[in-house]
Amino acid sequence: MDLLITIFTLVAAIYAVMPRDRQLELRLRVGPADWALLLAGFLFVLYLEFYDFFLLRGLVFSRPWPRGLTPRNSMYLVMLVVISIVGARIRFSHLTKGKMLKFRELVEELSWKESYGELLTLFQRHVIELFRIYESKFFLSRVRRLLDRHTSPRMEDTISRFLAISETTLPRRTHPVRERIAEWSLSSVRPLLSSLKRFLPDDVKSQEFARDVERTLLLSPRFVGALAKTRPYLAIEVMEKSRKCQERFDFIDIYLKALIDDHQSVLYSEIRNNQNCTSYRYFLAPSNRLLFFLLSDPEAAKEDHIYKPIGDYALSYLDELARDSRTDPYNRAMGDFEDVGAWQSPLFVTIRFFDIMVKEALFRGMEWHMWLYYIPDVVRGMARNYRLNDPLADPLNEWPIRYSFLLYQAFSAMRDWIVAVEDIPADQPNIVLKSTGTDHENGNIPKSSILALAESARHVLESDHIPARQKNYLLDMVFHIYFRLRPTPTLEPYAVALRNAVSDGGFFRRHDDRKYRIALQAAFGENKREYLIKNSEAYVYELQNSLS
Repeated sequence: MDLLITIFTLVAAIYAVMPRDRQLELRLRVGPADWALLLAGFLFVLYLEFYDFFLLRGLVFSRPWPRGLTPRNSMYLVMLVVISIVGARIRFSHLTKGKMLKFRELVEELSWKESYGELLTLFQRHVIELFRIYESKFFLSRVRRLLDRHTSPRMEDTISRFLAISETTLPRRTHPVRERIAEWSLSSVRPLLSSLKRFLPDDVKSQEFARDVERTLLLSPRFVGALAKTRPYLAIEVMEKSRKCQERFDFIDIYLKALIDDHQSVLYSEIRNNQNCTSYRYFLAPSNRLLFFLLSDPEAAKEDHIYKPIGDYALSYLDELARDSRTDPYNRAMGDFEDVGAWQSPLFVTIRFFDIMVKEALFRGMEWHMWLYYIPDVVRGMARNYRLNDPLADPLNEWPIRYSFLLYQAFSAMRDWIVAVEDIPADQPNIVLKSTGTDHENGNIPKSSILALAESARHVLESDHIPARQKNYLLDMVFHIYFRLRPTPTLEPYAVALRNAVSDGGFFRRHDDRKYRIALQAAFGENKREYLIKNSEAYVYELQNSLS
């Protein structure tokens, strides 16, 4: 008896000095079955302690004890067995509907204490059960929802409407049968189903608690930031399980912005590791788990708005840099930026991310532009921020400053989205051109890319800070696309569409475009002699006339 008192005193003392979050975690792990087992073990130990008392009254088993085993020393064996079983159950316990209230309390306690490491461990251990409870994916719960549908007033209205319709469509001789079936359905089956429904579990409360937990976690920038830094691939499981979760899109937005904001994140490393190409298309390796999950299915990428947080971050980043051009790191000389710095740049990673996403959608036949129109806005921000004032920058270099290199990367990506039509079957729906004008064809990625490229060219040519040499360099890329597509009869419509888009300066013609027109003609005239040498004279003058 002294041993029992000592053990219970020790357990009570340890529990009393435990932090609240540890107490909540223990209460979460220990369920009713564990308490029942502990109680049974305690009662059995008491029985063994007072075995002589029960023996005198004949309240014992008639079989003799095994040799060497007595009631007193068997108490230790009982305690060991009970503790082992309860310990194993605690170690491998999982989240259930009945534990959701305690789970919510524990999550809130850890959130208030900002114990994100423990919170992530707790969330990862129970993430599957949490979403299962949120969506009420249980057999009896599905049966109850089925009964709800069949016993609701709406179902009765549906039956009544069916009867009203059938009154005029069914033969008269079937009316008595129909009426008997309807009467039996409404008077017998519905009350029976309603009675049966009372014996099935109602998950409303547990779903509400699960929803509170998900809001607390998935909408917390600090929690999601910690997840993106320490357990980034856990987000894949969250996105897979949260298809019906209202907080899904906000979580994706916070998560991807946290990734691109951290230059050491898995997004940067995977994009750097995903450079293998076949023709114009990147090879999305399953080993790059995040990129493969986000971009291998263009339909899912469109539905999840994967492009939005990445594009929005790049634009706000450019706006922040614009506040002080003197400290803008992209106005510095190139140095080792192409080989090292670019892979730590949010702007470069944004361009490469869109490049991978758009190409995957293009080759998979996706009839949607995947919001590639973010790129012209990125180009506009870079053209606005461009300053060639670093004394170490050589204006005669191919890329005098880092913005020069990034503008080239943006133009190069859009060029690839256009000329990729050379490697795609001509009858693939997302490259079938309906018009060579500057009207939008959102289901045609190359046409959308043409409009985006022309819009980007306008931003560059109208910039007061980009030198003429750099403008000519970028526009030369545009003109080469035209001369590349024009000789091929099946690709000629795309060449015409590009010519029209560049002439109009993008999506539509502006009223005052004199500045753009002068810069455009100057860029073409700079390399006209080379164009005449390498291309048909008719094509050269055809393009020149459209630009005037």
